[in-house]
Amino acid sequence: MVAENIVFYSTEEIINKFINDLRFELIYKESLFLLEIKNTTFLPTLNSFKILNSSAITGIKTIAFYHKIPNINEIHLIKSPFIIISRKLPDTIQLPTIFIKRINLLTKHLMLAYKLSAETKLPVNVVISPSILNNITKETEIEPEHTVIKPYLTMNNLELPNREELLEHFQLAETILNQEFKNHGISDTVSFYNHNFEFLPYLIPHIKNNYLINLENLKNIHIFQNELQFFENLIHSFGLKIHFNILSTNREVTVKQYFCPGCPFVSIKELLNNDLFVFSSIRCDVIYDVFNLKHLSFSEYYGLTLKPLQKDTLFIGNISEINHNLVNSLKPHQRVILFQDTNDDICVSIPKIKKLKKLPSSSFIFPYSCENIPKQKSLTIKEKKCKCLLSNKPPVCIEKSSCPALFEKDNKKISINDSLCVGCAYCKSFCPYGAIK
Repeated sequence: MVAENIVFYSTEEIINKFINDLRFELIYKESLFLLEIKNTTFLPTLNSFKILNSSAITGIKTIAFYHKIPNINEIHLIKSPFIIISRKLPDTIQLPTIFIKRINLLTKHLMLAYKLSAETKLPVNVVISPSILNNITKETEIEPEHTVIKPYLTMNNLELPNREELLEHFQLAETILNQEFKNHGISDTVSFYNHNFEFLPYLIPHIKNNYLINLENLKNIHIFQNELQFFENLIHSFGLKIHFNILSTNREVTVKQYFCPGCPFVSIKELLNNDLFVFSSIRCDVIYDVFNLKHLSFSEYYGLTLKPLQKDTLFIGNISEINHNLVNSLKPHQRVILFQDTNDDICVSIPKIKKLKKLPSSSFIFPYSCENIPKQKSLTIKEKKCKCLLSNKPPVCIEKSSCPALFEKDNKKISINDSLCVGCAYCKSFCPYGAIK
């Protein structure tokens, strides 16, 4: 029985919603940053950080996206929040820094960074791991911010805080984050880029937090070669006494494109072959990259295919967004698949299918859309039957289904994230050992 409809959001959608709901006024993105961010302002790369920081000093809400946060020569106290989102480990810890490795914590920790910047009057760096990029999670709420700070400047704003004053603000940041991250345990293998291992949740300049103390108590930790420079700088900056065991190079994760669990395009993908011109009005970057679709409105498709082309064609869209009179006048060669994205009674001459196992070769209405994916009982994996990784083979279920609910555990087994799994059973069809039930 269908219990609920789940809406999934991509990393890109979450961050753009965060920017919009918190009413950031100045938005900067470094060239080729891996997410599409709306309403960015062009700034010269060399001086961008100084410009952004100066804006925050006067009270302009500011957010920036860098591959790696630039080195900062001077730290001013700011009047409005200034968030710097980056995707690579910093060379040194110069600002309060929050590390995010799990997509389901992205909204929560972005809000934490916003609160931290507002209360400490310091810029805050948020470092997001490669596993978060191009990922998805369930719908999350952000409480909109209605406060608008009128830009205001006094000469005192331009004065640098002295060391004691700056340390007070850093200590306030430590107090806030220590309250948020109460579990100070950490394992002896630490990695930011490898999703199988833990990492420090936050760091504050000049303050040895409980995570660093516990790391130091281990005395001997395992790290990866490509993170060695970061940990060597950490030892120097915080005066840590730790011995490293260097593991084989941990390549920065190449993040694959993920579908939403239960994505209707996954169910119809066998119909999307190279012998067709396939068009769609659905707004999702992943489907266009994976299936090589072309974006087109239904009206444009109708006009384009009034006469048969050299290839057969197919249009995919939401039933609520198309002209029903045009649908009812479609010719046999104008094939469409319409996703049922509304419960309204819509009168069209196309049949609605109920079973997904055998799809017709003619036009039909698919029983749900990307906006109302049905949630059923989550699947489970019988670990004794899960053998791909033990045989040093790539996990077929993950590779073929591209479902983010599946993940590798450090015991060479695959597991299912119950909060993401919608029970569509698409991954089950790929497991060669029958381990998914």
